[in-house]
Amino acid sequence: MRKIFFLIFITLLGIPAVWPFFQKGFFWTHDIIYLTRIYAAYSALSDGQFPLRWIQDFRYGEPLFNYYAPLPYYLGAAIHFLGFNFITIAKIIFILITLLSGLGMYLLAREYWGNWGGILSTLLYIYAPYRAFHDSLYNTWL
Repeated sequence: MRKIFFLIFITLLGIPAVWPFFQKGFFWTHDIIYLTRIYAAYSALSDGQFPLRWIQDFRYGEPLFNYYAPLPYYLGAAIHFLGFNFITIAKIIFILITLLSGLGMYLLAREYWGNWGGILSTLLYIYAPYRAFHDSLYNTWL
């Protein structure tokens, strides 16, 4: 019961970090091409390609998923098969990454510093790291 309390507490602490993803529109980052990569993964899987390797929609085709870890793009394609648009998919993936990485940090730090040390480590991890660079020359939300 006590472990469940701490896991719920960690999730609640992560809500302010993911709250901006619930705004309308999409945020501008330096690497917005991941939306195109999600589409390319969906397109390749729709064509029957498994595992993902070659992306024919980029330039003259390239082995994109030989160099980029494909798991988020598999997840994004699966979510698109459920009917979500690509902007919503990217937001869902960012939310999952933020909350699950915070949970992973808690589980790791708890082994060294106990429950409260795990919570402090999680807070520092969720709110301090680089997630996506925002270029202030552009509007925050598209």
